[in-house]
Amino acid sequence: MINVTFASSDATTRTYCAELTEKLCQSYCVNSDIQPIVEVVYSIVDKTLVGTTLYVRVKAQGEVTYVPKCGNACCPKSKIFTEYFSILLANATSATTVTLAQSAGLVEPAMVNCCNVASGISALNQLTFTIG
Repeated sequence: MINVTFASSDATTRTYCAELTEKLCQSYCVNSDIQPIVEVVYSIVDKTLVGTTLYVRVKAQGEVTYVPKCGNACCPKSKIFTEYFSILLANATSATTVTLAQSAGLVEPAMVNCCNVASGISALNQLTFTIG
């Protein structure tokens, strides 16, 4: 699941916070020395102009690598994921271009129970769309 929140804008850029949450196949310990690693790449996959509104479809594709609860650090598990979301840009024309840049984010446990065991992972990234 991905939630996108508007953060700021100026004449040529729009900045969003993307929170990607993935449910894992096995739980892991929040207090473990080895925490999950999330690698995600955001890319623009489609742009559609309707009147003066440009709809931009974005793909988030990546992998979570983690050591399950009671697992062996030499045999980590991985989960591959693909998520999509869209943003819109008003007052666009057929000549409007859009590029996407992402910055390193924050990784946190998700779906944590009362025993500090998590069954999901959350990754926050800053996404900046530059409009030309």
